[in-house]
Amino acid sequence: MPPRARHFTTTELLSFVMERVGGVTSAEVVERFGCSRETARRQLQTLATARVGVRRVQAADGARDRFIADRHRRLSAEQRWAVSVVRDVLGALNGSRLVEALDAIIDDAPVLPIEVDGGVAIEDPAVVAVVYDAVARHRRIRLDYSGLKDARPRRRFVEIHHLKQVGGAWYATVSDLEDNGRHKTFKVARMSNPVLTDQRNRHTVAVDAIYAHSVGIWDAPLIHVVIRVDGSSAKQACEYKLNITQRERWVADDAVEVTATVAGLDETARWVWRWGAAAQALSPPALVELCGQALKAAAKRYS
Repeated sequence: MPPRARHFTTTELLSFVMERVGGVTSAEVVERFGCSRETARRQLQTLATARVGVRRVQAADGARDRFIADRHRRLSAEQRWAVSVVRDVLGALNGSRLVEALDAIIDDAPVLPIEVDGGVAIEDPAVVAVVYDAVARHRRIRLDYSGLKDARPRRRFVEIHHLKQVGGAWYATVSDLEDNGRHKTFKVARMSNPVLTDQRNRHTVAVDAIYAHSVGIWDAPLIHVVIRVDGSSAKQACEYKLNITQRERWVADDAVEVTATVAGLDETARWVWRWGAAAQALSPPALVELCGQALKAAAKRYS
């Protein structure tokens, strides 16, 4: 009988893949963690695209794809540092298969200098180390946070449950203890002066449910969208999906109609804009208007 469904971390899944010589399938992840097939596929695909030593092997005979440890894939210096942070947090597990797998990844990665553009806000390593510690130890944390609408950073008291990378930036799913434990998403780059407390987390967050329909990181009311993409961008639109609900229907040799259920329209509009003149929002009217107004405003800058 499969185990009762539970939330499992990316680190646990990575360990499971690493310890299987022949890799794993989504069905084996379901059996191991008791999750849904959809969750298993999504989490495995996340590992395969995160470049942490796991790759997807497509089966030509129609069998299930397997995800296996790729010993030849090298990490960037930034990725090596991130794995090192996780490795340090797991010091109590020295000698375990998980730690040995992480050591192998770190040892195989190149040690390269990191050039930082001073004009770009990036995560402070000291801040990230405390944040990782809070997640690993399930401890509450005090920090300064500057939201988009905040004139200056203000002190916050939160529980951090989950870290998610979107578009090269890290985001934390938190329970805001100053707002009745309401779940929110904080950008790690906007955090400063974190202090880990001895108080343990008391809230739980269904992360899979929160981000099931997000295009990036936003959690908003769900809406069904239809978008047409033409030309050479049509195939790319099928590869760089809005989210896991995306479905495609080819309406011509070089045109695809994309449908999906998304959380909010702002990030969806940005996905449409990335394809330029090749894309056209068809539904709902709110998305058509949002895309049209922004493109007209942009066109005025070039007229």
